[in-house]
Amino acid sequence: MRAAARRGRRVPSAAILAALLMAGCQAGVPASSSTASAAPSGAATSSPRPLVEPTPTGAVATQCRTVMAALPQRVDGLTISSTTRNTAQWGGDIVSLRCGVPKPAALQPTSSCNVVDNIGWLAVQTTDRWVFTTIGRSGYIEVTVASSHQPAANALVDLSRAVTQMREVKPCV
Repeated sequence: MRAAARRGRRVPSAAILAALLMAGCQAGVPASSSTASAAPSGAATSSPRPLVEPTPTGAVATQCRTVMAALPQRVDGLTISSTTRNTAQWGGDIVSLRCGVPKPAALQPTSSCNVVDNIGWLAVQTTDRWVFTTIGRSGYIEVTVASSHQPAANALVDLSRAVTQMREVKPCV
């Protein structure tokens, strides 16, 4: 995977996930509803579309502040275009992150857990984007990537350092 190689880290799970994402192999996983949307043909929009602001509480709110402070200025070659207390977007709305979201309905005990840079992710494909939500952390972080931006898993690699600021409670097994 290009992003992993760029950092000199070996991320075999990310390469596997990228291959799955490019092949569209997540059949049977229900679509998620997210307010982020893709920019046409992978081009950045002039202004990002607003995201629903999560309202985490307690320790998750505290950890989200740490996550947000650790976010990179660039994700997979895209420059950060907007931030709020618990959201960020890169390249207009090509890549979006929301910290402190509710547990997604698609996350079930039998859900696949894709590991990228030692972080577990639920991957759900919608018609115009991939929606990734952390698994096994004290709070949920959602990352959406426009389907036109490939491989989508590169964004997860670039965001991994910030996402690790959300305490892990149970690794993917």
